[in-house]
Amino acid sequence: MYTIIGIVGSNRENRLKLLSQLADRLSKEGYNVISITREEGSAKYSDRSISVSITDCSTFIKAGFKLGLNEIKSLIAGKWRLIMVEGLKTNNCILAASSISDIEEYGAHSMAIVPFTNEIRRNHAPQEAKIVDVDGAIAVILNKMLKEILSILAQQDCGECGYGNCQELAKAIARGEETPFKCVKKKIPVKIMVNGDHIQLNPFTTKMFAEVIKGLLSILKGVPREIRNVTIEINFD
Repeated sequence: MYTIIGIVGSNRENRLKLLSQLADRLSKEGYNVISITREEGSAKYSDRSISVSITDCSTFIKAGFKLGLNEIKSLIAGKWRLIMVEGLKTNNCILAASSISDIEEYGAHSMAIVPFTNEIRRNHAPQEAKIVDVDGAIAVILNKMLKEILSILAQQDCGECGYGNCQELAKAIARGEETPFKCVKKKIPVKIMVNGDHIQLNPFTTKMFAEVIKGLLSILKGVPREIRNVTIEINFD
């Protein structure tokens, strides 16, 4: 369970600097943040959010072989995570803008633009609405997380989960204090047949089966990014 954000831009040092600032701030605010970078050139910028270290609250893992994003995601379980990937070009990206050409290349596809030069602050049309500081970028990221979490909740504001409304539950999930399983109204259609007999599932086991299968499929090559319908048949004879 995760939200993935790319940090893009032509200047790697600025990408790493922005990634570090965002990860540090969000971690201090109680969110579970995973920063992913790859060795490239000789960027000099580094601090504790992306350095090689093992502490009480963070672990840095360096692989001596190529490790794909899907393989990394398969290692992540349990609490909701915010994964920020340096250089990942997706529609969910934050632009560390070092030049006007950065805005021309990435601006239209980015969620927010953090300028690193005065030139960009003065000449940022037509992406003016996206120009923000680090605080603004954090607000955009948190809004994206909440939207993704709310999309898998029932959004009935029933209160049966113990929270006043779905928005409050979503915020608790984003901070890793709860999981989507806390939503008792959310129904995922799961049908299991064993030897031709239909097996009844309660809401918890229904969600458990759905999340486990979805997690396993996400690490397989050729599986679409958006999984809508799955059919599995197993013959033990």
